[in-house]
Amino acid sequence: MSRSFAVLVVLASLPAVAEAQYDRTGSLRAANTTQVAVAREEVELDCTAGAPDELECALHVTWTLENTSETAQTPQIVFSWPHEAEARLTVEGAEIAELPTIRPLTVVVAPGSTTTVELRATLTLDWNYVAGESGVQGPLESLDALYARHPLLATPWVRVRRGFVWVRPDDLRFASIGPTHVRVRVPEGWHPGADLRATDEARVLTYESPRENAPRRIGMELTRGSRGDFFRHGGPFLALGGTIDAGVRGRVGYEIGLGEFVLVSVAVDTDFEEQAIVTPQVELASWGMVLIPSLSLGVGVPVRVTSTEDHPSTVGIRIESSATFFAAAFVATLDVWPGEGDFALSILGRVGL
Repeated sequence: MSRSFAVLVVLASLPAVAEAQYDRTGSLRAANTTQVAVAREEVELDCTAGAPDELECALHVTWTLENTSETAQTPQIVFSWPHEAEARLTVEGAEIAELPTIRPLTVVVAPGSTTTVELRATLTLDWNYVAGESGVQGPLESLDALYARHPLLATPWVRVRRGFVWVRPDDLRFASIGPTHVRVRVPEGWHPGADLRATDEARVLTYESPRENAPRRIGMELTRGSRGDFFRHGGPFLALGGTIDAGVRGRVGYEIGLGEFVLVSVAVDTDFEEQAIVTPQVELASWGMVLIPSLSLGVGVPVRVTSTEDHPSTVGIRIESSATFFAAAFVATLDVWPGEGDFALSILGRVGL
């Protein structure tokens, strides 16, 4: 190349480097200690070209390598690339024949100069993407209403999620690591998840790493609607509490789910003395989180199956609301008995399996 500070790119004639590969996308690493810094990393993902459900995305990553020293630097760079998809690498516009995932690539950066390294590939985002490193449900992970009530027995209604975890450059041998800026274009109907955030621009999501304590991994998650069986088994529940001015009340029942938001149950209430009330009920319930409750509002038809002088057999109307924190709930029940001109308000704690 004609310029005196031209970038020289050669494949290092060193033995293969036996290093463990990340199972995540990204991770520009230096195989030797260098004074070169990764001044900035820009990740662009365009998922709008193909079919909306396929999420075939064009990936374009740009790293700006900066040498502020007074001598030329020769960092040896290597990538983690766990995908079967082919990737093309260019350095200052010169395409490299082989992606350096095992054999390092030597890049010469002139004094007081910057060099641009670019990666391009086409990725089909995975159906089975799980946010986070462990896959263990975190406190801010969404739970549908039935699964929030019965985490041991119910099958969760799963939001359609696609994505991968992007790994920022490794700062073990680079002089420093600058910010990472992510920009994602998505088809209509897809929404941000994990670390991505919506912008004022339609169907564009972004992420900008913080200046201090930037995380090594970035969750590139896209969500769309939900999926699951319409009819789902829930499980049994047990509740105990009291009725205002009427003493202790216990409840046992079983509920199922219809779609995402509708819960149908049958419960038996008792005062442990003389009353037994059977109630079929329908509720509308919201999604929740481990630390944020799933809220519900329902209506039922209580049938008093026992008959005493004070409480004859009759049919009433039940209005119920609840707040569920991952299997445990607080429940308020109002039973109205039109034939008697009476009502009963109960407060209970409920646990589901």
